[in-house]
Amino acid sequence: MQSACSSGRIGSIPDVFDGWSPRARIRRSGLERLVGQLQGVELDKNRLESHRGHPPVQIDRAEKVPTRPAHIIPCVSVPYRDLVNSLILIAILLCGCSGVPSDVPRTMHGLQDALREPSNAAGLVLSQCKLKEVPPEIARLKGLKGLDLSGNELASLPAFLSELPELELLDLRSNHLKAIPPWVVSMPKLRKLYLSDNQIGSVQRLPPGLEELYLSQNQLQALPSLPSHLRLLHLADNRLESLDELSSLTRLEELNVSNNRLQSLPVAFSKLDRLQTLIAKNNRLRELGFDPASNHRLVLVQVEGNPIPRELQERLKKQQPRAEWRFSAEAPEEQGP
Repeated sequence: MQSACSSGRIGSIPDVFDGWSPRARIRRSGLERLVGQLQGVELDKNRLESHRGHPPVQIDRAEKVPTRPAHIIPCVSVPYRDLVNSLILIAILLCGCSGVPSDVPRTMHGLQDALREPSNAAGLVLSQCKLKEVPPEIARLKGLKGLDLSGNELASLPAFLSELPELELLDLRSNHLKAIPPWVVSMPKLRKLYLSDNQIGSVQRLPPGLEELYLSQNQLQALPSLPSHLRLLHLADNRLESLDELSSLTRLEELNVSNNRLQSLPVAFSKLDRLQTLIAKNNRLRELGFDPASNHRLVLVQVEGNPIPRELQERLKKQQPRAEWRFSAEAPEEQGP
């Protein structure tokens, strides 16, 4: 059996299997046998994205997925979790959910399928459907945990989304949104919010339990107070000149602020002792702005495309030798007093 998904877009699948190990997801879904029969998976023209904490593996090294025939892409680097979720989703679609235990969350790729079994619809993908409005029937899916509305033409969001009590992941990337509605704050279980590639100019209140927020490729010039539970924050490709509002995010592990207008980073960043990855490429940084010596968990700092003098680069490496530092190959010399 060969599955080809190149005509659609897998992208980042709502991880309704969160908490299961990759092998357990296949085993517990009852699909190990079906996945083992796959001759290959064609993922051409998709956008499989990596997830923090899950190192990518090559498809040709993934278990039970031989890369034959030659049409199958053998060298695309894909996180194992995404690959497993993709295989489970493909298998569910191929077998029509037959033989899948009733306690396994199901990702539906059509609203009508989800409405036929609303209590079993844990994930719903309505990506790239040219939607101008969110279908009101979604309000009936009270058990929904993941909702993908990316790649549509949505300019606003209906309030009934806040009445989905179990929703943990909401993907609204690549729409026409200019603002985040205030009722979003009343979504108690929302943990992952994807808003990249919109036209958002300001952010008001956000759900207090939010852990991952993706706001890259918008029009943000300033930030509000953000949820203290945030572990991952992407703000690349905006118009930010200051990040002082982020100094209180003591649980932050990954921050991407590339392609903004930053001249320095807050001194208080040295208190972000859980920070592991800092990406601040293509800004106006001549200095880091904080002492990284106390960021003991820092493993990667990417500041390419900034005019950081070479002498300062060497000092930073010595201040935090555990981290991998990435600077521009050509750097200016430090100016004297």
